[in-house]
Amino acid sequence: MSDGTVVSTRNLKPVAFDSYGEFRVVKVGTMEIWDGEELSLIREGFRRLMEEEECRSMGVDMNYVKYVPSGFFGTLCDWHDKGVCIRVFGPLPNVKQMLWFTTFFQSIGDNVHELRPSPVSDFEEASECEPGQEPVITDDSRRTTKNARSSSVPLQAN
Repeated sequence: MSDGTVVSTRNLKPVAFDSYGEFRVVKVGTMEIWDGEELSLIREGFRRLMEEEECRSMGVDMNYVKYVPSGFFGTLCDWHDKGVCIRVFGPLPNVKQMLWFTTFFQSIGDNVHELRPSPVSDFEEASECEPGQEPVITDDSRRTTKNARSSSVPLQAN
């Protein structure tokens, strides 16, 4: 579509783009359980925002979402690795309790959370993505980010 709207083939509802301050927010709709299709729509929405609007501050509206596919966090980290500041808006308690969420997102108020690719200490308060400040990606920070994401947690038998 020429207006930049991304359309879902399953339910034919377009993904909407909204603004929240300097952030462009992808809104998938009222689906409670996302699958690979919603994930593809988010990827395509982010791609369009970056290519057509040169947007470097993006987010996802999660006001209705209770479950996300396993690749969701990886998708957000991939965009962060490209220098995009990522926030999620309105995540529900189910999402907030997921291990990847509790480890890599920091609340910045008003039920808005910002992706931090390495665990955040209690002493870090300032946002990595302040308006007008572009994140700097270096080979060292990518190695650190990938190591932080790929660390494994031992499983315990019941």
